[in-house]
Amino acid sequence: MHLTRCFAAALSEHPEPAAAIGEVVGDVLDQVGVAPDLAVLFATDEHRGVMAELAHVVLAGLAPRALVGATSAAVLGGDREVEHAPGVALFAARCGPAEVLDFETRETGAGNDRRRPEPLLAARHHEALAGATALVLLADPQDFPLDALLTELARDHPGLVVVGGRPTGTDPGTSLVVGDRVLHRGAVGVALGPGQSVQPVLSQGGRPLGEPLVVTRSAGNTVLEIAGRPALTRAREALATLHPDDRGGARRGLHLGLALDEHRMDFGRGDFLVREVLATDATRGSLLVDGEVAIGTTVQFHVCDAIGAEDDLSVALSGHSAASALVFSDATRGVRLFGRPDHDAAAVCRAVQTDAVAGVFCDGVVAPAGGRSLRHGPTAAAVLFASDRRAVTAD
Repeated sequence: MHLTRCFAAALSEHPEPAAAIGEVVGDVLDQVGVAPDLAVLFATDEHRGVMAELAHVVLAGLAPRALVGATSAAVLGGDREVEHAPGVALFAARCGPAEVLDFETRETGAGNDRRRPEPLLAARHHEALAGATALVLLADPQDFPLDALLTELARDHPGLVVVGGRPTGTDPGTSLVVGDRVLHRGAVGVALGPGQSVQPVLSQGGRPLGEPLVVTRSAGNTVLEIAGRPALTRAREALATLHPDDRGGARRGLHLGLALDEHRMDFGRGDFLVREVLATDATRGSLLVDGEVAIGTTVQFHVCDAIGAEDDLSVALSGHSAASALVFSDATRGVRLFGRPDHDAAAVCRAVQTDAVAGVFCDGVVAPAGGRSLRHGPTAAAVLFASDRRAVTAD
């Protein structure tokens, strides 16, 4: 008999899929032993075509009770991030009951309404989520109605912590792993059973500009007027408050924060749902935002640059310690934002003082804010596992 860790993560950058998966499975086996409660597999686009084979090796060699995973343009393991190059990351945990879920889609209707989940929350989902502490969720970025699912989860399972995102690659499509199956649309997840000590962490990644104002004209995700003036004019006014040297980068990283609680008198860090400004229309003076913005919404412009993202992540992680973490970083981060590799992975490892960290880059990150789990913009989120009791396994 010998003692093993309850959490482990491993990363391989070997270009050959068979060698890469062999490395990470071997590393994880050495740390947690066979048959952990949960395994999460992430692989970069270079391995997308063999994701079924990678999952088979994990199931055969590690024998986890629950397995989920996804492909993406970038993955992380320990304090390293692998972007636009071959990479495989594997996380494993002896954390108690964990049950896999899938949310597949079917063809209904026509045009842009053709694909809808069947159904969003079915009886099997409610059964698996009854009493669950948290749900780690991975969704197809192409057509899965993630916001609708989060709305139903908040309604039917209030208090459930949902953390994850939409892993996205350089080519259209994402391969999702659930047990011994690989899906190419829909969503997958793992429900963590009752009594598990997990904590979500969210870094919105932006710093506010100007003052909170109220939307006075909008149509869907097009914001026409803010506080009685063209929305684009208000955006330019907010940008003018920046130092001239910062304005170029700010225009590329301009976001709009939507107040999470309209009843607040004062707004500070974490009080806004930050969404990207996708486009501007000089003729109409409008802004196209990644998500609907209703008339009467209190908003504040944010700039998501390296300075703000680094400071905000440091504050979000401050005071936390954990035995392991699953990390979900928005695809706009990484080298593209910080100008250097490994930023988010290294920050999480330093803060929680463990190398049992793995994660994936996403097109939109899911985490709780304002009392409910939501889809966010240029964020980094993590689910922290608090304890690392030692488990006894046979030699």
